[in-house]
Amino acid sequence: MIPSETRKQGRSYRYYVCANAQRRGWRACPSQSIAAKVIEESVLEQVRKNCKLGKRHQQDHVGERLNRLLECVGYDGTTGRVTLTFRPAAGVDEPVLTYILGQMEKPEQVAEATRLPRVTRLLALALKCEGLVRSGTIPDYAELARRGWVTRARVTQIMNLLHLATPIQEEILNWPEVENERDPVSERTLRQLTRIPMWSKQLELWRRLAPANPASGAGAGKPVAPSRA
Repeated sequence: MIPSETRKQGRSYRYYVCANAQRRGWRACPSQSIAAKVIEESVLEQVRKNCKLGKRHQQDHVGERLNRLLECVGYDGTTGRVTLTFRPAAGVDEPVLTYILGQMEKPEQVAEATRLPRVTRLLALALKCEGLVRSGTIPDYAELARRGWVTRARVTQIMNLLHLATPIQEEILNWPEVENERDPVSERTLRQLTRIPMWSKQLELWRRLAPANPASGAGAGKPVAPSRA
């Protein structure tokens, strides 16, 4: 990954891009790019755990310190897998550390033939996160993004699923498992519904988007607005 920067409307945005993508074109690498803050905080946290760095290193000469400890940082955007290769001077037991952004990688398991649709899992996650925010366990969406190693924009996209009409949410949560194929409806497709305030309009569009899974017994009502970050 190569550090890069762009400016929009007077603001600077740092990110990392795949070296292969820069040299050979974007089709050469599915990872393409990742926000600098996301990957840097993730790497720093793992280095702190394995090299026993104090919190002061989060601010003092972080870049120089990481350069002395790390030989290479790899990132696979399709899976979220990060690979850290430590230098011999780091003195760690395992010279190569692999983890998934937001969690340590678990041993590989046999892939199941079926799984819940992705949007079902995302909606369940949104409901869980909303409960954490409402209870005060997590102060706001910004903290959710920090703990999950994702951008605030991505957290907003996921939490916006709570703007769906209750009948639609219930139907999505009750979808059966599917085989490894295209989901009934993607989260990206549902974004257009979350921007519609009237449930009746949502339900009308929903029936066209998911004809095989009609929102039966749908009726209009007053949604519960999710907490704001």
